Amino acid sequence: MSAQTKITRISALQKNDLLSLANSSLKYWHAKLQHCAYKTCPLPEVKLNQRGRIAGSAVLQRNVIRLQPMLFFQNQDYYHSDVIPHELAHLAVYHLHGKVRPHGVQWQNLMINVLNVKPLVTHQLDVKAAGIRTFSYACRCGKYELSAVRHNRIQKQSQRYICTRCKEPLAESLPIQ
Repeated sequence: MSAQTKITRISALQKNDLLSLANSSLKYWHAKLQHCAYKTCPLPEVKLNQRGRIAGSAVLQRNVIRLQPMLFFQNQDYYHSDVIPHELAHLAVYHLHGKVRPHGVQWQNLMINVLNVKPLVTHQLDVKAAGIRTFSYACRCGKYELSAVRHNRIQKQSQRYICTRCKEPLAESLPIQ
């Protein structure tokens, strides 16, 4: 799928194919847990109902992995190699250790030593190609793309976002006309 392609809808057949692909990938990664302390971790359910810019999330108490279907459709290899093991690691750590820091020592050790995956916290996927709208904001030291939710919070003046480097509030960057 080219980075320029913008798809706004996924058919029911494509969703079924994605769900099948996600479950196959999940079984592959889950099998790696069977040879260590995490072998009692049950196989999670996969749902394609994650919204927005988030690639995936783990619903700890329900043992569910939620995936963003449009990003998954456009980045299937990345989902197999990074997103699915990332979310599975959250569930496995919760199953064995209970509530701990989301990307803490236990999660990092599982990612590195058991799954052999680099423990990245965020993705760098092109959310615009997936039809997810972002808004440009800037401070003294850089530019940022904010989600529609954050943009709306700023517009309603219910939230301010401050740059972690220069400590300046982010301001909307309007396009030059």
